[in-house]
Amino acid sequence: MNVTVDAEGRVIDTEVVRPSSSPILDRRAVAIVKAAAPFGPFTTAMRRKADQLVITSRFRFTREEGLSTTLSAQ
Repeated sequence: MNVTVDAEGRVIDTEVVRPSSSPILDRRAVAIVKAAAPFGPFTTAMRRKADQLVITSRFRFTREEGLSTTLSAQ
């Protein structure tokens, strides 16, 4: 999933890049990201380099562990 965040920490776009076999879980992942927003505003140094960030994250829903997520370094 790609999440685009603006300089104020607001989620302005979400994209499920590799959908699961369950559209419900895909919608849940989007809902989790939107519910977590807003994120913190960018620092001054961050604002000098970008007005938006695209964050790539992988969500994995499991029966044993609940939800886990990892961030990809780009």
